[in-house]
Amino acid sequence: MPKTEKEKVSGGTVGRASNPLFNKDLGQHILKNPLVVDGIVEKAGLRPTDVVLEIGPGTGNMTVKILEKAKKVIAVEKDPRLAAELLKRVQDTLVNR
Repeated sequence: MPKTEKEKVSGGTVGRASNPLFNKDLGQHILKNPLVVDGIVEKAGLRPTDVVLEIGPGTGNMTVKILEKAKKVIAVEKDPRLAAELLKRVQDTLVNR
């Protein structure tokens, strides 16, 4: 794995190669492996009538999968950069079902 130049962001060390920059001091760890996401969503046993509260959705990797199974996701993201990214990613699904 290639080394990346490190920089400090709000007290957290992140790699410059990552986009967007994540702050591990805020507990930001992005779930990237689609098999892990699929497994978590499958084990949740979501139904089409379920409303899901997701705390810290980050860039929305799990949110997108949850939206495929549940009626609605209420996502709470503290970082405004990640919240904006999440909104861009799910804007086409922001319709009443």
